[in-house]
Amino acid sequence: MYNPRDLKHVDSSEVTQQLNKFVQMGGRRPIPGYNIVVLDNFLSRFEMDPKTFQESLIQKYPIRHGEEPIVRDDVQWVAGDHGALRYRGNVLGREKIWLQRGNPWLDDEQPFYYYFYTGVQYRVLDAQTSWDKCPEVNMLMNGMDALYESVGAKLANQAIVTRYRNEDKSGIGKHYDKPKSIVEDSLITVVKTGETGRTFNLYEGDNEKPTWSQVLPPGSALIMSLEANLATRHEVPADDEERCGDAGSIVLRTIEGISVAEIDKKQRASERARERAQEKKRSRHVHELDDSDGEPAAQVARVELAEQAVPEGPMQAPYFSSDSD
Repeated sequence: MYNPRDLKHVDSSEVTQQLNKFVQMGGRRPIPGYNIVVLDNFLSRFEMDPKTFQESLIQKYPIRHGEEPIVRDDVQWVAGDHGALRYRGNVLGREKIWLQRGNPWLDDEQPFYYYFYTGVQYRVLDAQTSWDKCPEVNMLMNGMDALYESVGAKLANQAIVTRYRNEDKSGIGKHYDKPKSIVEDSLITVVKTGETGRTFNLYEGDNEKPTWSQVLPPGSALIMSLEANLATRHEVPADDEERCGDAGSIVLRTIEGISVAEIDKKQRASERARERAQEKKRSRHVHELDDSDGEPAAQVARVELAEQAVPEGPMQAPYFSSDSD
């Protein structure tokens, strides 16, 4: 099986120069020798406040729960209990907004930029739309474009906003971003938002203990090359500490584009597979009841209960720490 960490990852000289320029801007390298840079008070460069930024997104845009319809071409949050966001059937303790450069739903020539991580459900792709429809993120991306251009980096074309509610203690497990859909020699940027920070861990290779562990405060940013991402792992650990206020982030990547027609094809195939799986669950419940003793009326009642027990989406479970950003 292909394991990116089995390879020796060396950045191009151009990418190394880009990260060096971020150091010259006041950034610091959390792990010497890796093209990873942390910049404090990053959002202040764009005259943006991390708490106000996240609060505006929460107040303005709807949150889809359970099996509520996800509306194409709308800016919307998808909650971790939504059937389309659960990770391998597990409820996630966070909610997300997906945005991109350009609008593929209105322009047939516009590619769809989506970061495909392990376990993604294709029906959640309907939640992504253009950041032109989200003034808060559009303002940030205007500033990011100018910053990336100043260092010679490839422009980001997808933004994923994540919110951790104050009461949510779950995290994101150790992982590296999967390279399948990410453009070569591009950067990955994590900008922290909200009212409070969360711990961010960096691991060298397969080490079990983090090489670097620090709370990234709201407004800070961590920028890494794709190769540094593959040579390390990162994590937002489960949070047992008492916090005051929500935490959040916006992750920027440069993604290889695909067509909306291809998205539709993947969604149809995924829906057929999901329907077959649900039918197998129902058949299994009925078969188990046929093998049990009981009066006919009781049998019918148990069949009805079994049908009700089969959800439209993956089975709900306690909050889960997935490896998806």
